[in-house]
Amino acid sequence: LHPCSDFFAQVALRPLAMSSNEQSKQCIESSTDLVKLEVAQVSVATVTPRWKAINVPITFADEPATLPVWSQEVTVTEEDTSQRLYLRLVLNSDYVSSDLRFQVKYEGKYIADTQVTAHGYADMIGPLDSGVYAVEMYYVTGTGTLKDT
Repeated sequence: LHPCSDFFAQVALRPLAMSSNEQSKQCIESSTDLVKLEVAQVSVATVTPRWKAINVPITFADEPATLPVWSQEVTVTEEDTSQRLYLRLVLNSDYVSSDLRFQVKYEGKYIADTQVTAHGYADMIGPLDSGVYAVEMYYVTGTGTLKDT
């Protein structure tokens, strides 16, 4: 790599606890119901973050894949654009077991930088144009089978 270059790597570790089918079953049963999770539309700037803790079981597969966890559409009207709205997304996940990420689509095209959507990064997109934005949370599966552990 050149001195000013950078790169992005994804490394998945399979926790030993996941080697047991019983542990895997308990993990899956403890997942959070994300039906009520929604993007908060706030008209006044806020300085206090409103975190929501969630449990998302991460699966392993023979081949790497992205698996959707949650999504929501946000519609911005022409009237909303006069308020210079921004979409701020922050996601913290446990590196040891997963790397949850988010992405945003506008008019069917991804608009968030994939490096910025990983654990611990925040992205502020805007001011938003009128239209429909799809906010998506996903993860990259770990690879390998029980026989590999």
